Amino acid sequence: MKKISALLFFAGTFLFAKAQYGTINSMTVIPSNPTTFDTVKLIADVTVGYSSCWLVNNNFSLLSPGNYMVDGYYCMGMLAALCNSTDTFTLGVLPAGTNNIYMTLRSAQNTGPDPCTVFSPLDTDVVQIFISTSTGISRDEKISVQIIRMDDDGFVIKGAERIRGSKDFALFSITGRMVFNKTLPEGENKINPTLSPGIYFYRLRAANDFYYGKVFSY
Repeated sequence: MKKISALLFFAGTFLFAKAQYGTINSMTVIPSNPTTFDTVKLIADVTVGYSSCWLVNNNFSLLSPGNYMVDGYYCMGMLAALCNSTDTFTLGVLPAGTNNIYMTLRSAQNTGPDPCTVFSPLDTDVVQIFISTSTGISRDEKISVQIIRMDDDGFVIKGAERIRGSKDFALFSITGRMVFNKTLPEGENKINPTLSPGIYFYRLRAANDFYYGKVFSY
């Protein structure tokens, strides 16, 4: 009887430990060499105790200057099998300099009266990135780019039609949020975004060349 009780105790302990299991396998930041105009994203590969598993919530917060925390909340299913998940977290535009991105993996079980509500922190990891100040470098000096407002017909990107190949054009608000994005085929230089009055920053990327500037909407 004692042996059976002991086996049940260890089995229960094992299942509890497995239910609480979680690890961050890897953390990758994209783009690999971000600037103060890039929207930074974190790609995290994690493993938790029970399958299936899914990311139910996340938040991104400032701990102190240059230190940020990503909290990932994972809900675990009922199948007693390890579950892998690869998820992308948008961090936004970060300030220039060295930044530490911490991540805490939290999980809860999809059982009980309040499923997936009581999350336990299981693992923490960190990745360090350097954000460079963008000054419109790496451009062909023979081609200048200028954006001109065309009343109700949107904007014309002067010079873009002379850049070979397709181009990625993006507009950002003063808070760093991307508000417009479009791929322009070779020869095209017109855009017609819906913008609130204010100041915006643009980034035009053609292969390895970048062009930056301001846009005024009124």
